[in-house]
Amino acid sequence: MSALAALSIWTTGPQAVAAGEPVHNYRGVVPVLVYHGIDAAPRPRGPYSITQAEFDRTIVGAIRALPGNFETSSAVLSAMQSNDLYRRPDNYYATITQKYRALTLPQLDAAARGAIDPNKFIWIVVGDAAKVRPQLDSLGLPVEVVTAASVAEVR
Repeated sequence: MSALAALSIWTTGPQAVAAGEPVHNYRGVVPVLVYHGIDAAPRPRGPYSITQAEFDRTIVGAIRALPGNFETSSAVLSAMQSNDLYRRPDNYYATITQKYRALTLPQLDAAARGAIDPNKFIWIVVGDAAKVRPQLDSLGLPVEVVTAASVAEVR
């Protein structure tokens, strides 16, 4: 199996946010992108960007992941630095679960719609262009191929 990565980068003002997803074969590029809503055809989702089940899983997952964020002294220091950087109170992590539980789907949806502009997404797909390009072309979106040799020359 050949490894392939799909990476989404979008801007939220002066900063960029990145999320990655490994794809372990060349037949999987389009399903991964379509799963994330990247295709030319609109997909009806109801009044919100995510379903209630997706929202519930997200909240529960975020709460369950918190203890694992403090397993090492380095992780604790990193949390303290994040609190300082983002000007959060020292008890931020002690109170965040209540804030997560109080969050509603409409609130999360409004915050996401206000912060994320899908028209500013840049998808970076790494792999064999001969195998990947036909799949990407089937989405009806603009595709730009950058060869490894052209990137190596930039150095």
